[in-house]
Amino acid sequence: MAKQAGEAISSFSADARALIDNLLGNYKKKGTDEAFYVQAWSGDYYAADRITRSEIVLFNPWLSLLWIVQPDKVRKLAEQPGMFDSGFYQRVLVCVVSSKVSKMSRDKVNLDTAKWNELINELIGTYRLGSHSQSAIVEPNEEARNLLYNFRDEIVDLQNSKFSDIPSIAGKWGENAWPCAFTLPNMEPRVTRSFWNWRLPNKLITIVRWFGDQQVSLIQESRWNRKVVRVEKIQSLICVNGGEIPIRKLRDSHTFEPEEVKSLAKDFPSQIRIEERKPKGAGRPSSVVVAVPPN
Repeated sequence: MAKQAGEAISSFSADARALIDNLLGNYKKKGTDEAFYVQAWSGDYYAADRITRSEIVLFNPWLSLLWIVQPDKVRKLAEQPGMFDSGFYQRVLVCVVSSKVSKMSRDKVNLDTAKWNELINELIGTYRLGSHSQSAIVEPNEEARNLLYNFRDEIVDLQNSKFSDIPSIAGKWGENAWPCAFTLPNMEPRVTRSFWNWRLPNKLITIVRWFGDQQVSLIQESRWNRKVVRVEKIQSLICVNGGEIPIRKLRDSHTFEPEEVKSLAKDFPSQIRIEERKPKGAGRPSSVVVAVPPN
Protein backbone atom coordinates (compact mmCIF):
# COMPACT_ATOMS: atom_id res chain seq x y z
CA MET A 1 0.00 0.00 0.00
CA ALA A 2 2.85 2.37 0.80
CA LYS A 3 4.12 1.98 -2.76
CA GLN A 4 0.76 2.66 -4.42
CA ALA A 5 -0.14 6.03 -5.86
CA GLY A 6 -1.84 8.11 -3.20
CA GLU A 7 -1.42 5.26 -0.70
CA ALA A 8 -4.73 3.95 -2.03
CA ILE A 9 -5.78 0.39 -2.73
CA SER A 10 -8.94 -1.69 -3.01
CA SER A 11 -9.49 -5.08 -1.44
CA PHE A 12 -11.81 -7.40 -3.38
CA SER A 13 -12.65 -10.92 -2.24
CA ALA A 14 -15.31 -13.36 -3.38
CA ASP A 15 -14.70 -15.46 -0.25
CA ALA A 16 -13.59 -13.26 2.63
CA ARG A 17 -13.86 -15.80 5.46
CA ALA A 18 -10.12 -15.74 6.16
CA LEU A 19 -10.06 -11.93 6.04
CA ILE A 20 -12.87 -11.68 8.56
CA ASP A 21 -11.19 -14.31 10.75
CA ASN A 22 -8.14 -12.03 10.77
CA LEU A 23 -10.32 -9.08 11.73
CA LEU A 24 -11.75 -11.09 14.59
CA GLY A 25 -8.26 -11.64 15.97
CA ASN A 26 -7.06 -14.85 14.35
CA TYR A 27 -3.44 -13.70 14.78
CA LYS A 28 -3.88 -11.93 18.11
CA LYS A 29 -3.78 -13.43 21.57
CA LYS A 30 -6.64 -11.21 22.69
CA GLY A 31 -9.18 -8.90 21.05
CA THR A 32 -9.93 -8.00 17.46
CA ASP A 33 -7.54 -6.68 14.82
CA GLU A 34 -9.27 -3.96 12.81
CA ALA A 35 -7.19 -0.87 13.68
CA PHE A 36 -5.63 -0.63 10.22
CA TYR A 37 -9.00 -0.80 8.46
CA VAL A 38 -10.51 1.87 10.70
CA GLN A 39 -7.62 4.28 10.10
CA ALA A 40 -7.43 3.55 6.38
CA TRP A 41 -11.15 4.36 6.05
CA SER A 42 -10.50 7.85 7.44
CA GLY A 43 -7.11 8.42 5.82
CA ASP A 44 -5.37 8.63 9.20
CA TYR A 45 -1.66 8.15 9.87
CA TYR A 46 -0.81 4.50 10.47
CA ALA A 47 2.46 2.81 11.43
CA ALA A 48 2.97 -0.95 11.36
CA ASP A 49 5.96 -2.24 13.28
CA ARG A 50 6.53 -5.98 12.86
CA ILE A 51 9.33 -8.02 14.39
CA THR A 52 10.14 -9.74 11.11
CA ARG A 53 10.32 -6.56 8.98
CA SER A 54 11.09 -2.88 9.17
CA GLU A 55 8.46 -0.32 10.18
CA ILE A 56 5.95 0.67 7.50
CA VAL A 57 4.46 4.15 7.76
CA LEU A 58 1.33 5.29 5.92
CA PHE A 59 0.69 9.02 6.09
CA ASN A 60 -2.67 9.28 4.35
CA PRO A 61 -3.93 5.78 3.41
CA TRP A 62 -7.20 5.16 1.62
CA LEU A 63 -8.75 1.71 1.47
CA SER A 64 -11.92 0.44 -0.19
CA LEU A 65 -13.38 -2.98 0.59
CA LEU A 66 -15.70 -5.23 -1.37
CA TRP A 67 -15.91 -8.49 0.56
CA ILE A 68 -18.39 -11.26 -0.15
CA VAL A 69 -18.82 -13.92 2.50
CA GLN A 70 -21.36 -16.35 3.92
CA PRO A 71 -23.98 -14.87 6.30
CA ASP A 72 -22.55 -16.61 9.38
CA LYS A 73 -19.39 -14.50 9.20
CA VAL A 74 -21.34 -11.27 8.74
CA ARG A 75 -23.38 -12.11 11.82
CA LYS A 76 -20.19 -12.95 13.69
CA LEU A 77 -18.97 -9.41 13.05
CA ALA A 78 -22.21 -7.98 14.42
CA GLU A 79 -21.81 -10.04 17.59
CA GLN A 80 -18.36 -8.66 18.46
CA PRO A 81 -18.44 -5.64 20.82
CA GLY A 82 -14.92 -4.71 19.71
CA MET A 83 -16.16 -4.03 16.18
CA PHE A 84 -18.50 -1.37 17.57
CA ASP A 85 -16.07 0.05 20.10
CA SER A 86 -13.45 0.66 17.39
CA GLY A 87 -15.96 2.02 14.87
CA PHE A 88 -15.29 -0.61 12.20
CA TYR A 89 -18.88 -1.82 11.98
CA GLN A 90 -20.14 1.75 11.66
CA ARG A 91 -17.85 2.39 8.69
CA VAL A 92 -18.91 -0.49 6.44
CA LEU A 93 -22.05 -0.93 4.40
CA VAL A 94 -23.00 -4.42 5.46
CA CYS A 95 -25.90 -6.63 4.44
CA VAL A 96 -27.14 -10.20 4.35
CA VAL A 97 -28.92 -10.98 1.10
CA SER A 98 -31.76 -13.36 1.89
CA SER A 99 -32.80 -14.22 -1.64
CA LYS A 100 -35.13 -17.11 -2.34
CA VAL A 101 -34.03 -20.10 -4.36
CA SER A 102 -35.42 -19.82 -7.88
CA LYS A 103 -35.22 -21.73 -11.11
CA MET A 104 -32.74 -20.69 -13.75
CA SER A 105 -34.12 -18.33 -16.36
CA ARG A 106 -33.92 -19.41 -19.99
CA ASP A 107 -33.93 -15.80 -21.16
CA LYS A 108 -30.70 -14.50 -22.57
CA VAL A 109 -29.18 -11.71 -20.49
CA ASN A 110 -27.59 -8.99 -22.57
CA LEU A 111 -24.69 -7.42 -20.70
CA ASP A 112 -22.85 -4.62 -22.43
CA THR A 113 -19.43 -5.72 -21.20
CA ALA A 114 -17.66 -3.44 -23.66
CA LYS A 115 -19.13 -0.34 -22.02
CA TRP A 116 -18.32 -1.63 -18.55
CA ASN A 117 -14.74 -2.36 -19.59
CA GLU A 118 -14.44 1.11 -21.09
CA LEU A 119 -15.78 2.70 -17.92
CA ILE A 120 -13.52 0.72 -15.58
CA ASN A 121 -10.44 1.39 -17.70
CA GLU A 122 -11.27 5.09 -17.82
CA LEU A 123 -11.68 5.27 -14.05
CA ILE A 124 -8.41 3.41 -13.48
CA GLY A 125 -6.64 5.69 -15.93
CA THR A 126 -8.05 8.81 -14.29
CA TYR A 127 -7.72 8.00 -10.61
CA ARG A 128 -5.00 5.36 -10.40
CA LEU A 129 -2.61 5.85 -13.31
CA GLY A 130 -3.14 9.52 -14.08
CA SER A 131 -1.40 12.54 -12.62
CA HIS A 132 -1.87 12.90 -8.85
CA SER A 133 -0.58 16.44 -8.63
CA GLN A 134 -4.19 17.48 -8.01
CA SER A 135 -6.98 15.70 -6.20
CA ALA A 136 -9.96 14.55 -8.23
CA ILE A 137 -12.93 16.64 -7.13
CA VAL A 138 -16.62 16.23 -7.88
CA GLU A 139 -18.52 19.40 -6.98
CA PRO A 140 -22.09 19.01 -5.69
CA ASN A 141 -24.63 21.48 -6.91
CA GLU A 142 -26.83 23.31 -4.42
CA GLU A 143 -29.74 20.86 -4.66
CA ALA A 144 -27.49 17.88 -4.06
CA ARG A 145 -25.71 19.55 -1.14
CA ASN A 146 -29.00 20.51 0.54
CA LEU A 147 -30.36 17.00 0.06
CA LEU A 148 -27.37 15.49 1.84
CA TYR A 149 -27.48 18.09 4.61
CA ASN A 150 -31.18 17.37 5.15
CA PHE A 151 -30.44 13.65 5.30
CA ARG A 152 -27.80 14.31 7.95
CA ASP A 153 -30.30 16.34 9.99
CA GLU A 154 -32.80 13.51 9.72
CA ILE A 155 -30.20 11.09 11.10
CA VAL A 156 -29.56 13.41 14.07
CA ASP A 157 -33.28 13.28 14.90
CA LEU A 158 -33.19 9.47 14.71
CA GLN A 159 -30.14 9.38 17.00
CA ASN A 160 -32.15 11.27 19.60
CA SER A 161 -35.25 9.10 19.27
CA LYS A 162 -35.68 5.76 17.50
CA PHE A 163 -31.98 4.86 17.50
CA SER A 164 -30.96 6.42 20.80
CA ASP A 165 -29.52 3.06 21.90
CA ILE A 166 -27.23 2.86 18.84
CA PRO A 167 -26.36 6.51 18.11
CA SER A 168 -22.88 5.74 16.74
CA ILE A 169 -24.33 3.33 14.16
CA ALA A 170 -26.95 5.72 12.86
CA GLY A 171 -24.54 8.66 13.03
CA LYS A 172 -22.32 7.18 10.36
CA TRP A 173 -25.11 6.96 7.78
CA GLY A 174 -25.08 10.66 7.04
CA GLU A 175 -21.28 10.69 6.97
CA ASN A 176 -21.09 7.61 4.73
CA ALA A 177 -23.37 9.25 2.19
CA TRP A 178 -20.74 11.82 1.18
CA PRO A 179 -17.85 9.53 0.16
CA CYS A 180 -20.29 7.04 -1.36
CA ALA A 181 -21.81 9.84 -3.42
CA PHE A 182 -18.57 10.04 -5.38
CA THR A 183 -19.33 6.60 -6.85
CA LEU A 184 -22.61 7.40 -8.55
CA PRO A 185 -21.39 10.29 -10.73
CA ASN A 186 -18.58 8.05 -11.93
CA MET A 187 -21.12 5.51 -13.15
CA GLU A 188 -22.75 8.17 -15.31
CA PRO A 189 -21.56 9.39 -18.73
CA ARG A 190 -18.41 11.46 -18.61
CA VAL A 191 -20.19 14.72 -19.36
CA THR A 192 -22.12 14.60 -16.04
CA ARG A 193 -19.12 14.06 -13.77
CA SER A 194 -18.23 17.70 -13.25
CA PHE A 195 -21.30 18.23 -11.07
CA TRP A 196 -23.89 16.31 -9.09
CA ASN A 197 -27.34 16.12 -10.50
CA TRP A 198 -29.80 16.12 -7.59
CA ARG A 199 -31.14 12.74 -8.73
CA LEU A 200 -27.78 11.12 -7.98
CA PRO A 201 -27.71 11.92 -4.24
CA ASN A 202 -31.38 10.99 -4.07
CA LYS A 203 -30.52 7.54 -5.41
CA LEU A 204 -27.60 7.39 -3.02
CA ILE A 205 -29.69 8.19 0.05
CA THR A 206 -32.02 5.34 -0.90
CA ILE A 207 -29.00 3.02 -0.98
CA VAL A 208 -27.61 4.27 2.34
CA ARG A 209 -31.04 3.92 3.98
CA TRP A 210 -31.24 0.31 2.77
CA PHE A 211 -27.82 -0.55 4.16
CA GLY A 212 -28.71 1.22 7.41
CA ASP A 213 -31.79 -0.97 7.80
CA GLN A 214 -29.59 -4.01 7.18
CA GLN A 215 -27.16 -2.91 9.89
CA VAL A 216 -29.93 -2.38 12.42
CA SER A 217 -31.49 -5.78 11.61
CA LEU A 218 -28.16 -7.54 12.13
CA ILE A 219 -27.57 -5.71 15.41
CA GLN A 220 -31.03 -6.56 16.69
CA GLU A 221 -30.59 -10.19 15.66
CA SER A 222 -27.20 -10.46 17.38
CA ARG A 223 -28.55 -8.80 20.53
CA TRP A 224 -31.50 -11.17 20.64
CA ASN A 225 -29.26 -14.19 20.12
CA ARG A 226 -27.05 -13.00 22.97
CA LYS A 227 -30.11 -12.65 25.21
CA VAL A 228 -31.16 -16.21 24.37
CA VAL A 229 -27.72 -17.47 25.40
CA ARG A 230 -27.85 -15.48 28.64
CA VAL A 231 -31.32 -16.77 29.54
CA GLU A 232 -30.19 -20.33 28.91
CA LYS A 233 -27.23 -19.69 31.21
CA ILE A 234 -29.55 -18.47 33.98
CA GLN A 235 -31.79 -21.51 33.50
CA SER A 236 -28.82 -23.85 33.93
CA LEU A 237 -27.73 -21.97 37.08
CA ILE A 238 -31.26 -22.26 38.48
CA CYS A 239 -31.09 -26.04 38.03
CA VAL A 240 -27.68 -26.26 39.68
CA ASN A 241 -28.86 -24.15 42.63
CA GLY A 242 -31.93 -26.23 43.44
CA GLY A 243 -34.69 -24.41 41.57
CA GLU A 244 -33.91 -20.75 42.18
CA ILE A 245 -30.97 -18.40 42.38
CA PRO A 246 -30.68 -15.00 44.11
CA ILE A 247 -30.10 -12.01 41.86
CA ARG A 248 -27.29 -11.04 44.19
CA LYS A 249 -25.50 -14.32 43.47
CA LEU A 250 -25.98 -13.86 39.72
CA ARG A 251 -24.26 -10.50 40.05
CA ASP A 252 -21.45 -11.49 42.40
CA SER A 253 -20.56 -14.89 40.94
CA HIS A 254 -21.81 -14.97 37.34
CA THR A 255 -21.46 -11.41 35.89
CA PHE A 256 -25.20 -10.78 35.56
CA GLU A 257 -26.08 -7.21 36.52
CA PRO A 258 -29.53 -6.83 38.16
CA GLU A 259 -30.78 -4.60 35.33
CA GLU A 260 -29.86 -7.26 32.76
CA VAL A 261 -31.68 -9.94 34.76
CA LYS A 262 -34.80 -7.77 34.99
CA SER A 263 -34.65 -7.08 31.25
CA LEU A 264 -34.30 -10.79 30.46
CA ALA A 265 -37.22 -11.66 32.73
CA LYS A 266 -39.31 -9.08 30.88
CA ASP A 267 -38.30 -10.33 27.42
CA PHE A 268 -38.63 -14.04 28.29
CA PRO A 269 -41.61 -14.25 30.69
CA SER A 270 -42.36 -17.85 29.68
CA GLN A 271 -38.89 -19.00 30.76
CA ILE A 272 -37.82 -17.10 33.89
CA ARG A 273 -39.40 -14.79 36.44
CA ILE A 274 -38.31 -12.82 39.48
CA GLU A 275 -39.87 -13.52 42.85
CA GLU A 276 -39.44 -12.00 46.31
CA ARG A 277 -38.39 -14.14 49.25
CA LYS A 278 -39.11 -12.94 52.80
CA PRO A 279 -36.46 -13.82 55.36
CA LYS A 280 -37.36 -16.20 58.16
CA GLY A 281 -36.20 -13.71 60.73
CA ALA A 282 -35.27 -10.06 60.59
CA GLY A 283 -33.82 -8.63 57.42
CA ARG A 284 -34.74 -7.43 53.99
CA PRO A 285 -36.57 -9.52 51.40
CA SER A 286 -34.37 -10.94 48.64
CA SER A 287 -35.06 -11.22 44.94
CA VAL A 288 -34.57 -14.60 43.29
CA VAL A 289 -34.94 -15.90 39.76
CA VAL A 290 -36.95 -19.06 39.17
CA ALA A 291 -37.71 -21.08 36.08
CA VAL A 292 -41.24 -20.86 34.72
CA PRO A 293 -42.67 -24.37 34.41
CA PRO A 294 -43.90 -25.34 30.94
CA ASN A 295 -47.63 -25.21 30.30
